Amino acid sequence: MKFKAQEKQNQLIEKITTKHLVVGIDIAQQTHVLSNRDSVVTRLVSAKNQIHRWVDVVFPELRQVFKGLMCTGSLATLRLFPTPDELRNLQPQEIIAGWKSLMKRHSGERKARALIALANNSVGSKQAAQAYKLHLKQLLDEYDLASRQLQTVETEIISVLDRIPFAKSMLAVKGISAISLAGILGEAGI
Repeated sequence: MKFKAQEKQNQLIEKITTKHLVVGIDIAQQTHVLSNRDSVVTRLVSAKNQIHRWVDVVFPELRQVFKGLMCTGSLATLRLFPTPDELRNLQPQEIIAGWKSLMKRHSGERKARALIALANNSVGSKQAAQAYKLHLKQLLDEYDLASRQLQTVETEIISVLDRIPFAKSMLAVKGISAISLAGILGEAGI
């Protein structure tokens, strides 16, 4: 009985081709890249949450001007004019000029005026402004780094998927993205 089982296993091993080994290596690589992606996403979410908290403490009125704090206009405002004190002394044209240096399409004069008006009546913390600015700069740097790393990891995931023969047919299924397919293949170890 033992002999038959061993012979069957030997027959299965003989059927393994280099194509099977390459796919196996690619899927193993997917698993490693996906665990890397998980840690990058965790850092990105953490940076976003800390930026939200910073805004709640220092300039909560910013949410009245920008619907999403992580939009381009809001992030540009935080980079250029992090505290309400800096906005109070500016003219709308100066804010727009600053936005133009970071964005192709700026938020407009109406939002610039709203920012100035809200900055004049801000209830945010006014103590330790320099420390808050430094903290925000570090948070924005962490956010940018995690965003770039996530983009790099996702590009790598897609390139590994391109080397797996049956991945293209699985991507044709509606609702399956490259990242979710990579997760399925990496966890299943197919």
